[in-house]
Amino acid sequence: MSFLRNRILYLLIVSFSYSCSTIQLQEGLATERQRPAFLRYEPKIQEELTDLTDHRIRKKNKSKATLAISTLGLTKENFDPRIRNFLLEELKRSLAKDGFTSFLLPEELETNSDKQNLFAWLRSKDVDVILKPKATQEESEIKMNVPVLDSVNQKQYGSVDFAWNIGGGNSEPSLKWEIQKTGDRLSTLSPSSATYPKVTTQASNGEWTGIFDLSVKGTVQFYSSSSDTVLTLDGKAIGNTPITKLAILNGPHSVQFSKPGVEPKKLYIHVRAGEERNFYQEWEDDISTASLRIGSVPQGLNVIFDGEMKGQTNQYLSEIAPGDFSIQYTREWEGEEMVFSEGSISLNPRDKKVVTLPYFADDLLTHTRSEFWTTVGRTGFNPGFKPFLLFSSTTSRLVPGDYGYYSGYFFTDNLEIEGSFVNPNENAKGKVSFLVEIGEDAYTYEVNDREVSFYHFNGKSSRSKSIAVWTFKKDDPEKERPFAIETDLAKGMVYWYLGNRKIYESKFTGRPLWRLAILTRGEAFYNGSPLSKLKITYPDLVKFQSKWDKK
Repeated sequence: MSFLRNRILYLLIVSFSYSCSTIQLQEGLATERQRPAFLRYEPKIQEELTDLTDHRIRKKNKSKATLAISTLGLTKENFDPRIRNFLLEELKRSLAKDGFTSFLLPEELETNSDKQNLFAWLRSKDVDVILKPKATQEESEIKMNVPVLDSVNQKQYGSVDFAWNIGGGNSEPSLKWEIQKTGDRLSTLSPSSATYPKVTTQASNGEWTGIFDLSVKGTVQFYSSSSDTVLTLDGKAIGNTPITKLAILNGPHSVQFSKPGVEPKKLYIHVRAGEERNFYQEWEDDISTASLRIGSVPQGLNVIFDGEMKGQTNQYLSEIAPGDFSIQYTREWEGEEMVFSEGSISLNPRDKKVVTLPYFADDLLTHTRSEFWTTVGRTGFNPGFKPFLLFSSTTSRLVPGDYGYYSGYFFTDNLEIEGSFVNPNENAKGKVSFLVEIGEDAYTYEVNDREVSFYHFNGKSSRSKSIAVWTFKKDDPEKERPFAIETDLAKGMVYWYLGNRKIYESKFTGRPLWRLAILTRGEAFYNGSPLSKLKITYPDLVKFQSKWDKK
């Protein structure tokens, strides 16, 4: 009886979970798919296009920042209008002292929930940074902090502090003369004593210039697979690679990599102010050595490669003799190097690999994470300066196959991956895949209109039938069509979710390298990003990071 009771309870629970599920299994429906293959993509030598959604990506270099001042931070404090005007005038005077002029940002544009008019105004004025002063008034002092923010993505370049003493003996005395006009003559009445705030803290000489200089420059780093590579930037030779932390003006630049005995490689780059970009030249004649880029998301972890400290992420290592190598990500903890995460990698001649540690990456589809991805196929999507990884077609008819981006390799650990496929719409007619490689195995979510198939390519198998096919019961405009992946390192298990339901589980042995890919197939491309909200978290490492931040 107990067995029967338990069986009935189990069936009720299963039935309830199915009824509450956001997805529906398509009985008897299966699809077949060829295993995606990594293809090297050689970009054409052409100037990158600017982005209409970000006016700070420019066709011409710009050397001096255009400023706008927000007044909301002063209005909200309910300052006396005279004090508010005084603070604004003091701010303008301080800027003028360093040679800068500014616009006042209309309050109605900032307070309106529809930001399109605000962005249009900023674009029309070509505003680089917004100053957002916030002031507080105490009994005898006014303090004002002025953050300097990017006009598009709100990145902060710095801030300046001001303070004034008010009242009592802390103010500057002055004489205020009352003037009376009689007919066409002016006469003075009796003088009266007045005071004005005495400045105690203000911008130092050149402080504004230093901050605004950051707002019109980006940081670039140049690496190559041979240390005898000479870099020429805008027609001027600047030295041998690697060249790191080079600040250059935003806008287009020409770059040439050259080394003895081979034809130089030329390209045009765009540098977006406030961003960092890395460029790599991998020479085909470097047949006996390998190269490796080691990164992390976020950056700033120490890298120990094959027992040798190499500095903080990101690192680019070239001319490596083939072999098996250990990689350790570490943090300094109370005078010692504590291992944050570790793994190993094999390098063969001519290998050019990327390994990274995305221990907390919650914006993997934005331009700030573009170096997590490597282009594949003949066409794909651009991770450059777009708000998202945008698909684009360069021909009217595409060669059949997979197009898109692969990530760098990353280490197995207790990790969580989540994201969402966008809801079906009239522009979404191509097949979209989210691929996970775990060692030699590959797993794929593939979306075709409203159907979602899941595949497991076991070992080196070239084709596979879908495990099953599902449809979402409704299109959630906010969550879209979510999926998730979780690992249990102790059990060596990976759990695969679609919607709110686990659809598959698989085992892994050892510590295989992982890699992700976002791919499309067919002749039609999404008009935008086919995924959203893509996030990777290593919960144990995030706790470690939190302790490190607090120490």
